[in-house]
Amino acid sequence: MNDETLKKAAKIIIPVLVFVLIVFLIVHTGNKKEGNENTGGNGMGEKAAQIAAQAQKNAAANGAGTGGADATGNGNTGLANPYVTVTRASDFESTGIAIDAPSGSTSIKYMILSGTMPVVDFKKGAREYRLEATKGDEQLSVIYGTEEKSEMIDDTTFAMLTSYVDQGTRITWQKDGVNYFLTCHDAGSAEDAKAVYELLK
Repeated sequence: MNDETLKKAAKIIIPVLVFVLIVFLIVHTGNKKEGNENTGGNGMGEKAAQIAAQAQKNAAANGAGTGGADATGNGNTGLANPYVTVTRASDFESTGIAIDAPSGSTSIKYMILSGTMPVVDFKKGAREYRLEATKGDEQLSVIYGTEEKSEMIDDTTFAMLTSYVDQGTRITWQKDGVNYFLTCHDAGSAEDAKAVYELLK
């Protein structure tokens, strides 16, 4: 092969090699950049790392794994329990409100809601009731359902009895600056709830 032939070959080969080298560098640089974005520098994809971090934040915010119970003590929600169980009615002294289950009640439970509102769960006869009280404007023991009837049963305490279709009975009244709430979730419990109210007012 003479010099002239070598020169012609070089003119063809060198541009091809340069082109191949440029393509290689472009592909290699792109892969490296993509790899860095996906690994985030610690072997974990950037998106995966973000998801994991958010999951940890959510777990911490929700108190996951703390073994907390829900507001009624049933199950584990991981949320702070607003109810504190106490042993007797005299433990309500810190709330400034005195309530108790009526005489003859059974299965009595005493609790304080949010540190200020006394709560008593009890059974009277065959029905279960909840009695709550507050000095604030809170609407306690709300029953969600179709209202069947509402009537005032005592104009001295402004006691209102509300019955709900298949959802039970709620009686609310006021006395000495305290709002009281009596609830029974049994259908057709209006007359029995009224009798309990008479014992409590």
